[in-house]
Amino acid sequence: DEAEVAYEIALQRADALGDLESQAAAHAGLWRTTETADHHLDQALALYGNGLGDEKAVKALREESAATP
Repeated sequence: DEAEVAYEIALQRADALGDLESQAAAHAGLWRTTETADHHLDQALALYGNGLGDEKAVKALREESAATP
């Protein structure tokens, strides 16, 4: 899947730069793209919550994940 590959590349670049916000966004994108990779959701939540202190993003992801069947 092209989207998954793009998010993987974005994640690698964000990791190399130490860009937490881009890492979180890439993990969230990978979770949405694969829909079964809870690891990516957990990583995104940890980065947004603990790394960035963005509780609004954490709340939005939690709500989105609760709505996903």
